[in-house]
Amino acid sequence: VSQAIIFYFLLGIFEEGLFRGIIMQAFLAKMGKTRGGLIWAVAINGLIFGFVHILLGWFLSGVDLSTLGLLQAILKTLSAGMAGFFFGAVYLKTRNIWGISLVHGLSDLLLMVGSLLFTGSNAISYVSSDPKQAMSTILINFLFILLYIPLVISGWKQLKAISLPELGFYKKEWS
Repeated sequence: VSQAIIFYFLLGIFEEGLFRGIIMQAFLAKMGKTRGGLIWAVAINGLIFGFVHILLGWFLSGVDLSTLGLLQAILKTLSAGMAGFFFGAVYLKTRNIWGISLVHGLSDLLLMVGSLLFTGSNAISYVSSDPKQAMSTILINFLFILLYIPLVISGWKQLKAISLPELGFYKKEWS
């Protein structure tokens, strides 16, 4: 159990460092001069974050184009993308990657616990061909989407209040 806790918190640090600390900064350097550009930079970064989770699952276990497989992929991309949008907004407001890394790790840990409760397995599968695991994944991601709606609204409001231009760490517009 302690190894799982450590693993998920380290994973949160890695993913936030990569997606908010590096990738989002590049989008901000290119798009952060306007309010719309700022919001799009954070939204695109969030969607890439969500889609990468599915790409990894497809790489590890193969592409499942069944109805259940596609539904899982869409819901996981959406739920992770919504979380990524919120994490991006909070990061830009606070300039603190540690807080969002901690919340990210806790979210991943809760996903593992949910999988354990619903399926009896602590293996997280973003897209599964097993009907029981697939339904668990669909339910968990649907619940996360519902929970993330207020967070996305909050993130949107936070982005509306950020001073422009917001060009990220690079502080220089890319041409």
